[in-house]
Formats: sequence, structure tokens, C-alpha cells
Amino acid sequence: MKSARHVSALLVLSTVLLAGCGVPIETRPRAIDPPHGPFQALTSPTPAAPTAGPVAEKLFLVKDDMLLAVTRHVNHPPAADALIRDLLAGPTDAERDAGITSALLGGNVVDQVDIAGGRATVDLSSTIESTARNDEVLAYAQLVCTLLTRPDISGVTFTSEGQTVAVPRADGSLSAGPLNATDYAGLIAAASPGASPTR
Repeated sequence: MKSARHVSALLVLSTVLLAGCGVPIETRPRAIDPPHGPFQALTSPTPAAPTAGPVAEKLFLVKDDMLLAVTRHVNHPPAADALIRDLLAGPTDAERDAGITSALLGGNVVDQVDIAGGRATVDLSSTIESTARNDEVLAYAQLVCTLLTRPDISGVTFTSEGQTVAVPRADGSLSAGPLNATDYAGLIAAASPGASPTR
């Protein structure tokens, strides 16, 4: 009897505390609208472990404030939007355990990627901003260097609301593009054999 009273008192106390913290109590589940950006629906906070497919997919993530080329194996050559989707999903659990991170947290900065005449145009849903200047540079570098792993892309330009956006290069200067590997060469970890995009 005493323990039943204790349980009942704890339940009442928990309810009062939750109400006091501004957390509303709901008796039924409700739908939650996803954040803005078409790639958001395709990403998860932690991507699933990559499959052991026959095609190599190279993504540029971050380790020790440098770009690190990570190779995963997929079943089919990834289209540009699939490549960006996988990049925005961030490191897998195994990669995270190895100290690999991403400056592209949130996964909702890209609206779409178009390729024409060897150039990729990345339309941003919002400009990439960070309290740490180096994180902003790394975020753009990840997008550029990952897209340059495709043989049909030799330069990358960024737009927002139909206007070309100047973005930071490795040296801190701004460029409206097209950007290529030389703009971020100093950020690519030397410990990644064959990591540097060729264009």
C-alpha cells in the first residue's frame, strides 16, 4: 500500500514538473512537419552503414579541421542529388567513432543541384553561416570537393533565390565561382591518398 502511494505521488509530481517546464502533455500522437529543403526528407541524423556495392562513392567530410575523403561503396553510380543527400546525412556511426564529423550540420542548406556544361549550380535554401569562420569555409569546401568527384563536373557555383552567391575559399577570400579543387587544396588532409579532386 505504501509503495502504491509512492508511485502515485511520483506520477503527480512528474506531471506537475512537466507542466511547469512548459512541456505540454498530449494524449495522442501528432504529425511533425519536416524542416525546409527537399534533401531533408532524404536524410537522417545518422546515415545507415553503407552497403558493400561495386561502385565507389567519395564524400568529403571533416577530421581535425581538415577535409577528409571518405569512400563508401554503393550499388549504382550516384546522381548529383544522391551524392549531396549522402553528404548532408553526415558520417556513419563507424566514421563518427573514428573522429570524422561534418561542417554541414542540419542537412537543409541545399534546395537543388543542376549540372550543365560541366558546371554544377548548387541552389542554397539559406546561406551557410557559422560562429566559427573555418566551419563556414569547410562547409562550402565539402560541397565543392564532393561534387568534383563526378567526372561531368569541373566547377561549382552557388546561388540563392536566383542570385549568384560569393562564398569563401580556403584563403578566406570570396568568390562567385565557378569554384574548383585548387580553391580548397590547402584544406584537404594529406593523409587521404588520392583524396584531392582532379578538377
